Amino acid sequence: MGGSALASAASAHRLHTRSVHGILHFSMKLIARVNLNPTPDQHAALLATLREANAACDAISALAWQARAFRRIPLRKIAYHQVKRSFRLGAHILIRCIANVADAYTLDRKTQRAFRPRGAIAFDDRNLSWYTDKQAVSIWSVEGRPSIPSRLGDHQRALLAYRKGESDLVYHKGALYLLAVCDVPEPDEQQIDGVLGVDLGIANLATDSDGERYSGRPIERKRRWHESLRRRLQQRGNRSAKRHLRKLAGRQRRFQKDTNHCISKRLVQPPRPPTKWGGLRGGEAGDCARRFDAHPRADDGTEI
Repeated sequence: MGGSALASAASAHRLHTRSVHGILHFSMKLIARVNLNPTPDQHAALLATLREANAACDAISALAWQARAFRRIPLRKIAYHQVKRSFRLGAHILIRCIANVADAYTLDRKTQRAFRPRGAIAFDDRNLSWYTDKQAVSIWSVEGRPSIPSRLGDHQRALLAYRKGESDLVYHKGALYLLAVCDVPEPDEQQIDGVLGVDLGIANLATDSDGERYSGRPIERKRRWHESLRRRLQQRGNRSAKRHLRKLAGRQRRFQKDTNHCISKRLVQPPRPPTKWGGLRGGEAGDCARRFDAHPRADDGTEI
């Protein structure tokens, strides 16, 4: 698990790479996650907007399934006016709902698609305005278009300067976020003088060609601790145990993600030469995505 996640973390910022005569060219699309701080009334209005839009998506999905029309233009002709009369949605939001349903049927048309009541919906520049200097956004909702304070750090502010396309309104664990796609321009070209090889594994999450190893022992220890705690809480089964299980949800995943991120940063930051490029070798990385019943062992054969 650790190696495959590390491979994803190491390549998350590279959308496209190519090498011509030893010169590296690459471009990036990054996601800026912005935390919204609405008032209670604004929070309720945004949640009502999510419920209304996803209910409309369910209605559009039913029409698409009945008419066997899964592409955007035919589906728009069938569903637009009927859904517009039944839901409190603006024209642009409704068009995005139709596109969302069509995209959902792109990969699989064997079952009728259903949408979660608080699933994410997309906004474009016609129904969402950013005011980064004031740390606020103006966003369309079923109760009007309120101006909502946002929380921006230096990293998000730098990314939003290159914002392009749609932004998703996301509800997660009681908080509302906007996820904005940012098309960051290509950095200056760099002449490559060497390559740093990185081998991914389980006992050692990563081993680079300079001889430095990054052990998987902390992740394995934490995984066993969480597994033991979840087992005890599930056996207990009372209300307090269930509440504790909800608090534990995702904690191990976030710990592993943070560990992989820290290793990725150490691989590319100084004292590495700025003109040395890294290359990943799969090794055990393909196996890392599968769950192992046997406990991983270090190079000397001892269990970790």
